[in-house]
Amino acid sequence: MKKTRRLLPVLLAAAMLSGVAAFGAACDFGLNDDGSGKQEQPGNQEQPQTKYFTVTVAEYDDEQGTVTLSPTAENNSYAENSKVTVTVTPKTGFEVDSFTVNGTEEELTEGVYELTVTANTTVAATFKSVQPQTKYFTVTVAEYDDEQGTVTLSPTAE
Repeated sequence: MKKTRRLLPVLLAAAMLSGVAAFGAACDFGLNDDGSGKQEQPGNQEQPQTKYFTVTVAEYDDEQGTVTLSPTAENNSYAENSKVTVTVTPKTGFEVDSFTVNGTEEELTEGVYELTVTANTTVAATFKSVQPQTKYFTVTVAEYDDEQGTVTLSPTAE
């Protein structure tokens, strides 16, 4: 009986301590992971740095068409994940020959490409003439006997 009396307070104390530990684990006492009681204030949190990337329009013949970015940005520098509209507009007598983004051929939808900026980017457009090319041929009249007839070219060459 004496052993039971001595053991009973020890068992009760152990049960109480494990209950307190379990209760403490289930509750938020405002402690950080390191056990300190400091609470982080909203103004003390580090703000993530915004990344900026450059969107470059490659050189093109502005007598054949234009390439524009919208919205415009100072130094063509855009925040990461910005949406940029690239508009490719051929001038009269020309059409878009090719359009690339970082060297990869892309499709335009009615002259527009929607770009999400995730890295430094180069857009390029080339144009081609839609006017039919005039072809010239040389007509040579071989020697002939004019007593038998004549050869006349009409219209005459300029």
